[in-house]
Amino acid sequence: MSEDVYNLLKRLAGVKASSMNKVVGEAIDRYLEESDIQELIERYNLED
Repeated sequence: MSEDVYNLLKRLAGVKASSMNKVVGEAIDRYLEESDIQELIERYNLED
């Protein structure tokens, strides 16, 4: 990840009174919920 993205996420975590880990975890959760990603997970049985 670029330094600019890292710094933005760090500032967002501060504004949300959260941790960087939590902000990144929320972003990953949202990504994994996208329909095209869910299709890949199901097609390749990645949850097993």
